[in-house]
Amino acid sequence: GEAATGGGVPVVSSLSNCGYWFEDVGESVKVSVPLGSVCPGELSKAMAAVSFSRISFKLEVRFSDSMHMLSMPELAYEIYPERSYYKVREKSKRVLVFLLKSDASKQWRKLTAV
Repeated sequence: GEAATGGGVPVVSSLSNCGYWFEDVGESVKVSVPLGSVCPGELSKAMAAVSFSRISFKLEVRFSDSMHMLSMPELAYEIYPERSYYKVREKSKRVLVFLLKSDASKQWRKLTAV
């Protein structure tokens, strides 16, 4: 294991233990991802990016020297990727991910299929 050189690929850390939680809020499922424990300074909207598919989402948060990822490759139910979105809460250092349900009448009791 060689030390990373300047300008190298940042170390990617999983956010699976950051204490995220989700709540079913009707037409969507809101996933709250607290970043206070990993965010070294300011959190800005530009640092976060979320990609969606019908059954997955992936949040990437990039700091100057590291990258943190929360990947949900298999959601419990299908979502509308084109209608799902996210918000960055700079003050409370968290990212809110809104998954728009394909079936709004279905109650999500779990976030992932497994």
